[in-house]
Amino acid sequence: MTQKTAKQPVLTAREISLGKPDSWRLQPMSLDLYDGQILAVCGPNGAGKSSLLSLLTGEIKATSGQVMMGDRLLSAWSPAELARNRARMEQSNPLSFDFLTEEVVALGRYAWGDDQADSPLVIQAMQAAGAYELLGRKITRLSGGERQRVQLARVLAQIWAVPRALLLLDEPMSAQDLGQQQQIFRQLKTLVKQHNWSLVCVLHDLNLASVFADKILLLDKGKVQALGKPAEVLDLQRISSVYKAELTAYYHPENNRHLVMLDD
Repeated sequence: MTQKTAKQPVLTAREISLGKPDSWRLQPMSLDLYDGQILAVCGPNGAGKSSLLSLLTGEIKATSGQVMMGDRLLSAWSPAELARNRARMEQSNPLSFDFLTEEVVALGRYAWGDDQADSPLVIQAMQAAGAYELLGRKITRLSGGERQRVQLARVLAQIWAVPRALLLLDEPMSAQDLGQQQQIFRQLKTLVKQHNWSLVCVLHDLNLASVFADKILLLDKGKVQALGKPAEVLDLQRISSVYKAELTAYYHPENNRHLVMLDD
């Protein structure tokens, strides 16, 4: 009988930390992220969510530990290789120039040398991000939610159709209405499964994380409070303590989801 080879994670973090024992920004933590997997990073303000994304992208250097993409240390990847295999969307992407939306999205293709605003790939990325209706408009004249969708299209264009790519999104739904949240996350889930991407997404909405994420990483004050399936992480006592809020958790039996509500 042929023995199966263990699958290589797309992203591996081993005992990464940021800061010092008396002033941790992130306490030592480890995680593995596999292709086709969506990880939601949740926690209150100041929990260390954005700092974790910066460590996972190599934008800031960890105090200890190491991060690997595939079978190589992150530091062993050249900037050009990283640009073609990993994309990150920041919380805020201010633009003061009157670029057309498709020109902004085309910036994501710079590393590939095909950054033409009329590229079919740019159009496909805009459709996936719910930004196609904004085609031909100036970025400076859009609402916050519209700009956010254009920036999402840009990072999708950067890794479009690249197998086992890594996508990191920092609060991509903060300015979206309910319909847009549902539409965009359905598209993201399809793309993740289709191209075997790995998605790390910072979210404040625990219900959104419960519905769309395969796993949730719950942080508080730079420390991992839980890591696992949504039903395991969204324990009422745990999340009430972390968020310092009076909450009620409901179990939805039809789709096996836990939903969280504030008490009045």
